[in-house]
Amino acid sequence: MSDQLANDSTGRQSASSSWDGPSIFRTTQLTFDPGDKANGSLYLCDPSGGKQSQAIERAITLLRDHALWSAQDPKQVRDDQRQAYEEQLVFVEAVEVVVEGARLVITRCNHPKFPSSAERFSGWKNALGAGT
Repeated sequence: MSDQLANDSTGRQSASSSWDGPSIFRTTQLTFDPGDKANGSLYLCDPSGGKQSQAIERAITLLRDHALWSAQDPKQVRDDQRQAYEEQLVFVEAVEVVVEGARLVITRCNHPKFPSSAERFSGWKNALGAGT
C-alpha cells in the first residue's frame, strides 16, 4: 500500500494506492450508503478496522455537503458478509484520501444488481480532496 502522500490544489492530502479487492474486503471496515442508489458499489473504507470513526463521519459529512450521500444512516459490511462481498463484487478502483488526519480508502466496485457510477466516484474523489 502506498505511503506517498502529496498535497493537492486544496491543500488536502491524497495518494494513489496499490489497494486491490482482496485487501479491501479482508482488511478494512467497509461503510456504504444504503439510501442512494447512485452510490451503489461505492465504499468508504477504514484501513484501521473501524478505529477511525470520526474520520468516516467527517467524510460522510463532506459527501453530504456535496449532495453525494443520502440522509440515511450509513451501514457497514459485517464480518460474516466479507467473503460474499469479495466473491460477488468486481473491484474497479481504490483511492487513498486523508480526512481529519486519518488515512481512508474510497473504493469503486461493480455488481450485476448494483453497478457503480464512474461519474459519482469522481464526485467522491473531488469532495474528499483526491481530485480526478
